[in-house]
Amino acid sequence: PFPVMLVVSMLPEEWGYKTQYALPPEVVTGVLKHDHVQISQQLETTGGVRQHNLRLPGGRHKAFVTQAAQTKQRLRNRHLDLHSAVESIQTAAEDEVGRLAE
Repeated sequence: PFPVMLVVSMLPEEWGYKTQYALPPEVVTGVLKHDHVQISQQLETTGGVRQHNLRLPGGRHKAFVTQAAQTKQRLRNRHLDLHSAVESIQTAAEDEVGRLAE
C-alpha cells in the first residue's frame, strides 16, 4: 500500500469519525497541538510504540525536523507568513512520504 500523510485541523464530518481514536487501526494519527501521537494497539510492537521512537529512516528524520525548525524560525522572524510556513512544512512532509514510498 502507498503511504499517505494528511494534515487536517479536525476530522471532516463526512468521514463519520468523531475523534482520531475512532479511525481504523491501520491509520496512525498525530495531534500536534497537544504533542500526542495515537497508534492503534493492533500496530504496537511488543515493547509498545512511543512517540520518541517514531523516526523517519535513513537520516531523513533529522533533515525533516531541521527544515521544520528553520520554517518555524522564519515564521517567528516574520520572513514567512503563516500560509507560506504551512505550505513549506506540507511540502517537506509530502517529500518524505514520497521517499518512503520509493
